Amino acid sequence: CDWSSDVCSSDLIAAFQQALLVRTQTDFPMEWAATQNNLGIAYSDRIRGDKAQNIEAAIAAYQQALLVLTQTDFPMDWAATQNNLGNAYIDRIRGDKAQNLESAIAACKQALLVYTQIEFPRDWAATQKNLGNAYSNRIRGDKAQNLEAAIAAFQQALLVYTRETFPEEWAEVRHNIGKLLVHQGKWYDGLDHLEQALAFYRETEDFEFRADIIYQIARTHHLMSNLDKARIHYRDALRIYQHINNPGGIATCKTALGRLMISIGYIDDALQELNQAREIYDKINHKQGTDNTQELVQFINNIRKNNQYE
Repeated sequence: CDWSSDVCSSDLIAAFQQALLVRTQTDFPMEWAATQNNLGIAYSDRIRGDKAQNIEAAIAAYQQALLVLTQTDFPMDWAATQNNLGNAYIDRIRGDKAQNLESAIAACKQALLVYTQIEFPRDWAATQKNLGNAYSNRIRGDKAQNLEAAIAAFQQALLVYTRETFPEEWAEVRHNIGKLLVHQGKWYDGLDHLEQALAFYRETEDFEFRADIIYQIARTHHLMSNLDKARIHYRDALRIYQHINNPGGIATCKTALGRLMISIGYIDDALQELNQAREIYDKINHKQGTDNTQELVQFINNIRKNNQYE
């Protein structure tokens, strides 16, 4: 059974729940804990049903497993469950977002007490990647320090994730580092990481990731005032988002193109892109996107009004 299949995930959930009717914590503690951990993984992978509730069910199952899987008695299983729990808290929808990320960071750090680069390189790298994701989105603490911690964790992961051994993970982490470096204002370093990741994704059928990286490259060129390169990459990303019918990606690119057109004085073109983006945001009920495009349209209208009185 392919765990990535949603049908399989639902079947597994039903099977694990049946197993727990016999495998009780009292009579079969180890088997019960292993089943709880597997149940958590199945809920984490599940597509059907309410996503928020699936994540809650996964967290509950992992926490149950940890009642038996202690660091002292079952260090490897404990670390694996802590890593799974960290992943679930990163994805959690319910609860306080800031606290969820703190819980994710704590769980990843727990896992790293067992996972070392020498003894468990792949698990160690995966946990470092999860830690980097948590620090990237962290709300509490100093923002600059959180970015540094995220980059450091991702760079640790790259000690194991090489282009030759784990190309997909390598490209994903390169992409993540690139975005963070750009956010720090280190545009050239960030661009280098993004372009390395793009070279890999151009060889795959993962159009979603390819479009996202091209958009990030466009945005970086925009920040660097390389407006021609930015426009070309925005349009490349837009074509891919249109090909895969991703309305959010289409609207994001059109908003970015609208901003770019404003900066070079092509007001009519900017208005066309922004109005199209706003229509898409309205359809997908993306309030922030609608508000942002409306603000830009109002800015254009103010420019036109001021020009009339000059």
